[in-house]
Amino acid sequence: MEAKLFERVKKLLAERFAIDPARIHLQTHIQKELNFDSMDALDLLLAVNEEFSIRVPEQALENINTVSDIVDAIASGTARGVHF
Repeated sequence: MEAKLFERVKKLLAERFAIDPARIHLQTHIQKELNFDSMDALDLLLAVNEEFSIRVPEQALENINTVSDIVDAIASGTARGVHF
């Protein structure tokens, strides 16, 4: 399931932020490698919430550094079937 989530996150990043998909890997650091600032991170959070029908709170951004962290947050929320 994580592979499917990663592909969806990768597609979201590529389409919404015009990032070359070849640059997006699980260990890609969002701020350092993709040059996201705080507004980009918030936009990403909103896009994830919308795309996956979950609610990742803004406070979670403190613990999200890599693409893998995003996938883990989504998997955690969707596996429980609840908003968090």
